[in-house]
Amino acid sequence: MSRNPTFLTFPTFHIFPIPLILLFLLCTLACERSDSHQASDVHQAEIQSGHLQLPAASDTPASTIPSHFITKSGNADFIALTVGSVGIFSGETRRLNGTLDLTGNLLEFSMQVRSLKTGIARRDRDMYAVLDADRFPQITFTGTFTPDFDPVLTDRQPVTATGIFALHGVEQELTVDGFLQRSGNSIKVEADFPIDLKDYGVYPPETLLVKINDQPEIHISAHLVPQLLANNR
Repeated sequence: MSRNPTFLTFPTFHIFPIPLILLFLLCTLACERSDSHQASDVHQAEIQSGHLQLPAASDTPASTIPSHFITKSGNADFIALTVGSVGIFSGETRRLNGTLDLTGNLLEFSMQVRSLKTGIARRDRDMYAVLDADRFPQITFTGTFTPDFDPVLTDRQPVTATGIFALHGVEQELTVDGFLQRSGNSIKVEADFPIDLKDYGVYPPETLLVKINDQPEIHISAHLVPQLLANNR
């Protein structure tokens, strides 16, 4: 008895020629590289022309903005009119130190009395003697401010600080109007306010080179950076 032979059958596959597949892949890669180069050229052109648009400050998430700042640089000027003549007596320091805490609206600034300079050595010595710099080497202000500072905005924002101003060993409550302004990742502080030297037991003597008014105006300007950045400098 004879058996018919059994034939195995296989599914039919459509096989593309390998050269065509390689050609297709090369064309796709070339198109992608061309698009990438065009995008890069446009980006460079925007940078060179100054038309590159950065994200608006209002788009910055509040959670990414630091809350603790410390001075990178700070100046303070004491300006008073001279008595009996049309003139100005001024002392300046470039060593104003301070901190700013946005979570509690806290601020603190200090300076060394002997960092104040008038431009005349004898006048400096007289000023240090009047302020008793050896016994009371620092001038400080510590307080809180209102309203809340919005760190997302870049506009100049008015604030009012109330705290304790200490000079010549005497502490007095003081209210100061000023401005806070965000610039990138830093904050600028500016304020102008008068003080009455008599409130702090300071009476400029007649023996100074010039007799000054006992109500000088103080101007402060400080640039504060995030505390972590300041510690890593």
